Amino acid sequence: MYPSSSYYPRVNSKIDIMIIYVRELKKGLKDSKKKKEQQVLGDRVNGKNTTSS
Repeated sequence: MYPSSSYYPRVNSKIDIMIIYVRELKKGLKDSKKKKEQQVLGDRVNGKNTTSS
């Protein structure tokens, strides 16, 4: 039915798909936030402060 049904056995409704989508989205946001923090730290070490706040 769905290509990801073997990966997510409980995917049987649009609600489940939304929950999975939101979960993956949050994970992605967390990862990108971590990368941004590392970038800011790297810039700070290099002597240039890129944060606007």
